[in-house]
Amino acid sequence: MTFDVTFSAEQACFQFVHEALDGFDPSVRAQLDFVSTGAVSLLALHAGTEAMLNHMFQVSGRLPSYDECSFRAKVEALGVLVERPVDWGREPWQSVSNLVRVRNSLTHYKKRLRGLVSSSNAWLGVPAKGGWSEKDLIRRLTHSEVASAYRACRVALLTFAPLVFAEDWEYEWLQTERFDPLVGDR
Repeated sequence: MTFDVTFSAEQACFQFVHEALDGFDPSVRAQLDFVSTGAVSLLALHAGTEAMLNHMFQVSGRLPSYDECSFRAKVEALGVLVERPVDWGREPWQSVSNLVRVRNSLTHYKKRLRGLVSSSNAWLGVPAKGGWSEKDLIRRLTHSEVASAYRACRVALLTFAPLVFAEDWEYEWLQTERFDPLVGDR
């Protein structure tokens, strides 16, 4: 028997992040042990969110050149299309904006990050004049920060999805967290 399915990159990315968050046990592992998983999870979260935005533009057919737009421009354009303006200073958009900054730091970094770690493997930060640097990337790679970004992206996408898609199945996975990257009747 064969089945006709479509690969959903957005569901695959969100499923990866969900499983990474679910599989972390802070009682067994130090928070710093999550750094590599956190970095990959945030990259996957950004990719999944952008894939879902692109899918919304494909379905709506209202911005044929969406692929040439930046992530933020896509969010703002979709907000205008569905008459839900985006306020980057308020949640969930503020967390989505932070995700974009972290993603850019991870993919476009200029030099390797140096910082201080305690003997118990806890990240202490990046020394700077007068205190710790506000550009402390490692603190953005923690389980709690990834979980917060994951929730914010789901809320942000659910702000638009019901107004774009005619069928609930196109976005219900954002609500239920039941993922199926191979979408189809099986």
